[in-house]
Amino acid sequence: MNQIHARPRGINAREKKVFSQNGEDGIIEFLVGGLKAGKRVFVEIGTSDGAENNTIRLLQEGWT
Repeated sequence: MNQIHARPRGINAREKKVFSQNGEDGIIEFLVGGLKAGKRVFVEIGTSDGAENNTIRLLQEGWT
């Protein structure tokens, strides 16, 4: 019997790995995409050596 793999729905469908470990880059991109212009500040929690951080993309996009 063939298994049918459903495509993820909702926020999981937004997963995209660039610098993150498990696709958080796409989820963060989706979540902040609707924010209005203003001061953009982030806090990275649980970082290690900096190779796989969830917020590197935000830093590249001018966040502090």
